[in-house]
Amino acid sequence: MTMHLYETHLPVSSTERSRKFYQDIVGLEFAYRDPSRDVVFLWIGPDRRSMLGLWGPATVRGSEPYRCHFAIALPLADLLEAGKRLNDLGVSTRNFAGEETTEPSVIGWMPSAQLYFRDPDDHSLEFIAVLDETPEPGFIGTLSTWQKRNRIRSPVAKNFPVGGIEEIVFEVKDLERSIAFYQNTIGLSLHSRGPQEAWFRAGKQWLALFARERIGSGQHFAFLIPPQDAERTRCALAAQGFPEETMQQEEGLSVYVRDPDGNKIELFAKQTVP
Repeated sequence: MTMHLYETHLPVSSTERSRKFYQDIVGLEFAYRDPSRDVVFLWIGPDRRSMLGLWGPATVRGSEPYRCHFAIALPLADLLEAGKRLNDLGVSTRNFAGEETTEPSVIGWMPSAQLYFRDPDDHSLEFIAVLDETPEPGFIGTLSTWQKRNRIRSPVAKNFPVGGIEEIVFEVKDLERSIAFYQNTIGLSLHSRGPQEAWFRAGKQWLALFARERIGSGQHFAFLIPPQDAERTRCALAAQGFPEETMQQEEGLSVYVRDPDGNKIELFAKQTVP
């Protein structure tokens, strides 16, 4: 049996004030205001899979106010940005110990990273990202400490399968000279070209030549990963402290990372063309 939590409800002193907070600050989507009762509903996340109800003081669920707590799941990359964003909007964020900070804390038995904050009625909210890593039941601490402890024994490679090389991109000083070399000396067939780039087909892979003044990803090579692993790949790299760099292309999401020598690597979640 597949299950997930569909809805939760909060008693609030003002449905309009709380609607603005959850819509403008938290980022939920307005769903419906009941015209016969002082009740507002908002969607949590995409596809209408979860919902939040806000009940005013004259309603059955809002007539006796009490403090509640609930958590909203986010990708880790979004959680890492949430603290500063909320602080900039005037909302204080805290860790598991109640200390004011923008750095998520980690509860090791799950494991998960989270930040806590409060709404206008003092309800406790949590932004949480479940980590695809080995649990440590005794650990409660900062995300940075968790990452240092787990960086060596939790390699990113275990989180997604690499399916092969999609392309190799070289930056060249003279595009015309390099096109001539790869056509006439190496024997590759020119597939397409533009003012600052040229693309060759080499079997099932691509070789691209970029002029140095071309704006974009620059010299790199691309591994293929399954499309369903794109978000998990992005989160796995962020969890290990790599700067986030992504590009949404027509054929899928590209996630970039640099190796210890500074070489740029693309992990391309290429969609299958029917």
